[in-house]
Amino acid sequence: MPTDHPGQRRGEGAAGSGEGGAADRGQEGPASPELGRPQEVRIEHRRPARSRLWYLLLLPSYIGLLWVPFYARAEPTLLSFPFFYWFQFAWVPITALLTYVVYRRVR
Repeated sequence: MPTDHPGQRRGEGAAGSGEGGAADRGQEGPASPELGRPQEVRIEHRRPARSRLWYLLLLPSYIGLLWVPFYARAEPTLLSFPFFYWFQFAWVPITALLTYVVYRRVR
């Protein structure tokens, strides 16, 4: 079974192979890329690389919460909650917002 090559239509064989190549169309030998018929170019629709940069917005929540020595203290307090607790709780809506923004931009 013939293998499809990049830029080659499905079912179209290589030149001179008897499967729709240059020799079967009445041309002498394989055509050079400069002189032959332009090859069909298949472009897969991928997301641009810049869309991956949106994922960097998820890093602050990981770094902010994984670096425990930064917030492992009692002062300052907020509504009588030690800093250790309210700092972590503050990241809940921030992380949700950042996750929503990243989801909308890379979707």
